[in-house]
Amino acid sequence: MIGSDQLASVLGAAPAGDPERLPNILRAMIRAGLSPIIMKPGTKHPICTLSTAAAKKADLEAQAAYIADHPERQANGVTHACGLKHVLDDPGKVSAIVKRAQQTYGPDLNVGIHLGRSRMIAVDVDTPIERSEF
Repeated sequence: MIGSDQLASVLGAAPAGDPERLPNILRAMIRAGLSPIIMKPGTKHPICTLSTAAAKKADLEAQAAYIADHPERQANGVTHACGLKHVLDDPGKVSAIVKRAQQTYGPDLNVGIHLGRSRMIAVDVDTPIERSEF
């Protein structure tokens, strides 16, 4: 074991910037009980991991729900909820999702971790005083 916890153990030996190893790293994260999320390159914005057909179906369902709640309005521009809802939790789907994401956004994807589903917390400490207070 490289680290003393799941995060350090899984990511401690992962080489930075190797897009071909990303699926293996994500699968290892899932097996370790972490909940990874793929982010758009250079951002902290999660990508939609649904296939084109699944995303279109989800959009139509969201539009139907919107119209049901607001019958006097049109559902133009209403799309399905994305973001943190697209946590990766099935190792068997990772390769296809990463391949599709890399075709859309390029090879340099970012990865985030859904803290709640990973049973983790994060504390932002920027100064020595904040650190000692924590």
